[in-house]
Amino acid sequence: NIDNIKKFGNPNSPVEDNLLSVVWKPFTVEDQDYLEIGEELLAKKNPAHDRMKFWNEIYTYTNVEHKL
Repeated sequence: NIDNIKKFGNPNSPVEDNLLSVVWKPFTVEDQDYLEIGEELLAKKNPAHDRMKFWNEIYTYTNVEHKL
């Protein structure tokens, strides 16, 4: 929750919380974990995979070295 982010830099509760059944992992370039907030909280990876794949392929065609 927001209070945990402010206090500890970690959104997950330091004690088991029966209301939140999801662990929000830190974002890394490799995994790109994120939390989707909707009717349910869902931990997911790589929020824009298809869009990023398109842009990475464009760089391949233009011979510009770039990788996210």
